[in-house]
Amino acid sequence: MSRRIRFKPSLLLDLWLIFQVIAVSGRQGGPLNLILDVEIPRVIMFMVVVKMTRPHQPLLMKETNMNLIEALSIHTEDIIAEAMKGVRRAHLEHYNVDDPETLAKLHKLLALCSECTEKRNVIPMVRYAQGIAKERFASGFGFAEVQTTYNTLEEAIWSVLSKKLPAEEFVNSIWLVSSILGMGKDAMARSYVELTSKKSVPSLNYDALFRNALG
Repeated sequence: MSRRIRFKPSLLLDLWLIFQVIAVSGRQGGPLNLILDVEIPRVIMFMVVVKMTRPHQPLLMKETNMNLIEALSIHTEDIIAEAMKGVRRAHLEHYNVDDPETLAKLHKLLALCSECTEKRNVIPMVRYAQGIAKERFASGFGFAEVQTTYNTLEEAIWSVLSKKLPAEEFVNSIWLVSSILGMGKDAMARSYVELTSKKSVPSLNYDALFRNALG
């Protein structure tokens, strides 16, 4: 008896990222260019996947926004606990999983996801990411370390909400979270590039991108 194979949006995203890495690795400029070229395409690809799964509906509905805010609030402790496990597994040089600051920053990132969703404005996340980049760079943190905390939080939200929300609502919600965190990571990467090279890097109009995506 044949089985139906179901592809998660995350699998398509991973394939897209692989192609991006292959393409970028052949160019001049090194890993910092790879960072800048990969994060935003990841967000865009997620938008395409969602539209493919339900082309006749708006990309995101207000009910989804409110349900996501409520879900993040209700399941905060589960999400943070899962994210802390991810940080522990990553064995980051400058992060101590028993340090209250690590816990506080994960809570802050999660709160910003809710704030940006409620305001339909990604600028609070972007400004926070730019500030964190300057702070962490001055303290000797590598970009990969700081980015890992964003990734572990995103994975934790995915893990927890996939068990708590209906399938379609989950896809909407995780796209929105990935968009917010992805733009934060892009802003942070650009700040790291500027700090490392001491050259100005063109910035994106994050708010316009986010609002256009929301429709």
